Amino acid sequence: MQVDPALLRQLRVRPADASMIAVAGDSMLPTLADGDAILVDRGDRRGVSGAIHVVRHDGVLLVKRLVRGAGGVELFSDNPAYPPIVPDGAPDIVGRVVWLARAL
Repeated sequence: MQVDPALLRQLRVRPADASMIAVAGDSMLPTLADGDAILVDRGDRRGVSGAIHVVRHDGVLLVKRLVRGAGGVELFSDNPAYPPIVPDGAPDIVGRVVWLARAL
């Protein structure tokens, strides 16, 4: 999927750091649905609390909401049917999700 350079400028994402990936599964419903396309800013690996990120956990890429607390970082699904994930140590953040495309 091609991303309009004007959109990248508006989102402040460098073209070299932009990746489009497809969401698989229902763990982030209702925010993200299976098949949604998300734009990931791989240049933003700060781990913004409350924001949605792509993280590598146990060798698998996950799309989760990152929350920083007194006990460290937890990865939350927006779907309450899925329990939080508490990574051992700092999570391997691939990038922050900055945009969503969805077919109607």
